[in-house]
This record gives sequence, structure tokens and C-alpha cells, in this order.
Amino acid sequence: MCGIFCSLLSSSCHENKPPDETLEVCLANLQSRGPDYFQTVACNPSSGQTLLLSASVLQTQGKKLCPQPCVNDKTILCWNGDVFGGALVNEIHDAKLCDTEVVSQHLSSLMQGQSPIVVLNEIAGPYSFILYEKQTQTIWFGRDPVGRHSLLYEIDFPYKLTLTSVAHSSLPHIKELPAIGLFEVRVGQNQNDWSMALHPWEVLDEERLSELRESFGLTLEIRSPVCKQQYIFRPIVGSHSKPNEEDLCNIFSFPQSSCVEDKMKSISNSQMFHKNMISVLSLLEEAVKVRVETNVSLCQNCLSEMRSENDPCCHSKVAVLFSGGLDSAILARLVDKYVPQDEPIDLLNVAFEKIKSSQDRTRGKKKLEVKNGRHEIDISPFDEDSVYNVPDRQSGKKSLIELQNLCPHRQWNFIEINVPVAELREERTKCITHLIHPLKTILDDSLGCALWFAARGQGKICHTNENYRSPARIIITGMGADEQFGGYMRHRTTLKHHGWEALQTQLQMELKRIPLRNLGRDDRVISHHGRQPRMPFLDEEVIRFVKSLPPWERCCPTDRLPCGIGDKLLLRLVAWHIGLQGAAVLPKRAMQFGSRIANSKENAAETSDRL
Repeated sequence: MCGIFCSLLSSSCHENKPPDETLEVCLANLQSRGPDYFQTVACNPSSGQTLLLSASVLQTQGKKLCPQPCVNDKTILCWNGDVFGGALVNEIHDAKLCDTEVVSQHLSSLMQGQSPIVVLNEIAGPYSFILYEKQTQTIWFGRDPVGRHSLLYEIDFPYKLTLTSVAHSSLPHIKELPAIGLFEVRVGQNQNDWSMALHPWEVLDEERLSELRESFGLTLEIRSPVCKQQYIFRPIVGSHSKPNEEDLCNIFSFPQSSCVEDKMKSISNSQMFHKNMISVLSLLEEAVKVRVETNVSLCQNCLSEMRSENDPCCHSKVAVLFSGGLDSAILARLVDKYVPQDEPIDLLNVAFEKIKSSQDRTRGKKKLEVKNGRHEIDISPFDEDSVYNVPDRQSGKKSLIELQNLCPHRQWNFIEINVPVAELREERTKCITHLIHPLKTILDDSLGCALWFAARGQGKICHTNENYRSPARIIITGMGADEQFGGYMRHRTTLKHHGWEALQTQLQMELKRIPLRNLGRDDRVISHHGRQPRMPFLDEEVIRFVKSLPPWERCCPTDRLPCGIGDKLLLRLVAWHIGLQGAAVLPKRAMQFGSRIANSKENAAETSDRL
């Protein structure tokens, strides 16, 4: 994980301001993403403009740290990514090299006339990047097709172009760069002469093109689509719109009064679900494996102490965002397969102190008055266990017991991250609001704060009361499961009122919108702690397989299969198969409600007055 930055300025733009003014504003947040190294490189194109490229580095690959920006005779590269698959992966893993070094070598080895698209098309994995080609005086930048890593931009044409992983709320014109393709800026022969082109991942409709041109505020040339392979989110043509009702009736032939265990056994014994369950499990195992094993052998603390890679480090290097729900329990169970047995795994479980209204306090006192008969009882002193016993804490502890029974030799550090109201307000104002920026909704606020405190990894280990801060450099997260496997209540509503064809259309639309959702925000918030978020459910091979399944082979949110069974049915069968029979039937609960940071009475889409 890295923080990357680029600024292209005309001389007229910085006559009265230093050329690195925007960098100074973003600097602290950029350096927090990459605490192991930071450097800025300046160069001057022949047009007389000033070009600054900066990068901070969090080492998660290779025997030694690769400094950034990565400079050679032909190119300057700022790379914030992981090569998990594709043509370059064997070269990286066999020689135990840093992927930045290999990507830079391949980009600088391109023949004259070849574009970086040739190399980037061969990469599977999350990335955002900025590349400067010296000979052609061209700046390339973009995000991977899934949009897993953040990149923001600001254009004041023709005076200024800014690109950055993370910004600051004092920069009002900064925007999220859409993950729709690769952008190319050609620096011209004079100060006010540069042009911009987009090489999209797929053909864009006129509505999207109009939005882009308005957003960028300049003439944006649209080139031909660049993906040589089928675009990952393109709907599969000719897929069935309705299931064979007789087949479904046979699968769900159990009596309505059957217990949950009998229902799960009956469904998992069907040939269709069993085959798909084994396939999804295999793909998830591979996705988790590469995301766990692509790491250095030292934790945050030992690496900061400049210990040698040969020195033993038995501290946690991998953590899981852990509500104890279906998705996080599956991931924790799979992470156990690929972490050495002598290393702990940190389970990050966050809970927020609930702000009680005066009505709540009055109601509480009345209940106590009735119970006591005569006296009003003061509800003080503060009962921490009670205040933070939120739904995610309860489900987390239940799933922890399952993991301990399934993996008795593993040390599971269940970290109770309790956030008082005062600390939430302080950190939101001081830090989190700048990381969430430029997003501003109530949902951005609640999810951003929940992820920030969870990823900080600071709390007490369950049952020991020991203060602890996770030294893990990698955080495994469950983003992307609900959109793909039909986990939202709206999926049940769509099926009930409009049928399977409408549900298939909805799932295809939600899958295609994943790059447009808020993965960039999540990346900015989590990475602030010098940890890298990794998302196995958004692995390219997982997405391709799940996309190929009709909706009734992923979920079956009907009246016969209530919440906790029918939604995300295929994933529930995976959990059941690997022994997580309690987590397998837990109803879905959004993080902001499970941790109790959000007020269900607020409209999540409205602008937050707290940011």
C-alpha cells in the first residue's frame, strides 16, 4: 500500500504560491498510508511547467523495500497496487521481488509507440497508479476496473492538474477519479497546451460520457475500449431469466416446519448447490491465500524497529474486520489455513457508545422505579460491558467460539474496540472527515468512522482485559459479498414483487456499479493506519464465477427461506460446509447498525452535518 501524488502546474499558477502547496496540505495523510518511506521527485517538461511526483510506501512485498517514485531513464512510476494474478505474477513471486519494481521494468521496456495499456491489461489485482513517460511527456493514471484503491483528482485547466490517493477537506474542488479506464494527459509545447484522453474499460453510453465531460471541465477525448479480455462486469448474454420451478421445488421439498439444520442439509445435498458451493469455496481459498501470503515476514512493530527479515517475528501480521457475521466468519476460517500456526490472527470488532436521548434516560429510570417498588435508581456508574454489547459484539463472540472449536491450536486475538462518544467526535473532526472527503453523506460518515476505528485495531483482548494494538499490516475485509450473492433486503423485495428476471437485472446492475461505489473511501480510511485492506470477495476470478451463476443459484430469498437462510444462500452453504454452522444462519446486519454508530432514523443518502 502506498500514498501517491502528482501535481502539474503552469508557472502562472504558482507565481504567488509555492508549487508544492497542495502536497503540503495532503502530506500527513499521504505519509500515514506509507510509513516506511517517502520521497518527492520534481521535473520540468519542455513546456516550462512544474511536475511533482510523490509517494509514501508501506512494504508488503519483496525481500527489500522498493523506493518510490520509481525512477529510470524512461519513466517515473508511482504504484499503489498488488499484482495477485496475470502474466507478471510468476516473475514477482519466483524471485521474491516487489511488484512495483517489476511493473516499472515492464513499463520502461515498452517499445516506442506502445502504451502502458499493454502491461496493465496483464495485471489482476487492485491498483491505482501515476506514470510519467519522459520522452513523450505524457502522464498516465487510473484505477483498476474494480476500483479497489483510491485516487482523487482536481483540474483547473489549463493551469493545474492534481492527483492524490487522499486529500484534505480544505481542498473543496477535489473529486473521486472514476474507475472506468486509463487516463492520458499529454503535456504540450507551451504552458497552456495540454490535452486529456480516456481509454475506457468498455464502451460508455452517452449519458455517462456527458457526465464525464461535465465533471472534468475540459475537452475529454474518448478512445477505443482497452480491455483485451471480456470486461469483468459486462453481463453474460443469454443467461436464463427464470429457473426451472420443478428443480427448485425438489431442492426445497422439506416441510416448512423443518429446523434450520435439516433445511441446510437438504439444500447442500442438491447437486446444483453442492457443485457451486465447492467451486466458490475453492476460488475464495485461492483469493484469501494470495492476499495473506503476499506479505513481509515482520509485523508493523518489528519492521519499524529495523529488525532483519531473518529475525523471528511471531506477532500478528494479518487481521480480519470481524463482526462475527457470515462474511467475516468465512474469511477468518480461511485465513487460518494460510497463516503459520505459531502466529496469532487478530479479529477486529468495533462497538460505539450509544448516545442516549433524554427520552431514553427517562424511560430507563421508569423501568427501574417499577422494579424497585419505591426508589428511583441512578443508572450510573458506567457499565462498559453493557454499553458496548452491541449486535456485532454479540455475534462476534459467538463466532469466535466456533473458530476456537474448529481451530483449537490458533491464538485468536478478539479485540474489543470500544469507542466513546467523545473520542468519536474528536477523531472525526481531527482526522476522519479529511479521509472521507470529498464524500459527505450520512452513510459515508457512519461507515467511514466505523472502518477507521476498526482498522486502528486498538482495544482490549476479549476475556483478558489486556490493552492491545494490532501490529498487523494486512486487513482482510468482506466488501463485495452482499452485492454479488444477494444479501440485501431489497433483493428479497424485488423477487417477491417482480420475480426472478427482475432480480437478475438488479444483481447485474449492482455488480456493474461496484466500481462506482465507495471502495475508494474505504481504502482511504483503512490505509490511514499503515495497514492494507484486501478484499477476497472482489477477486477477479471470484467475480467472474459468481457473475456466471443465475440468481437462484446464489440466493433464494423466498418466504420458504427467511432471512438468515435464503439471502446469500450459496455463501451460507460454504460456511456450513467448513463448520461454521452458527455463523451460517446469522441474519445480515450492516456494519453501521451492528456497531451501533448509525441512527436508523436518519436518511443515509443525505449530506451529513458532522463532516
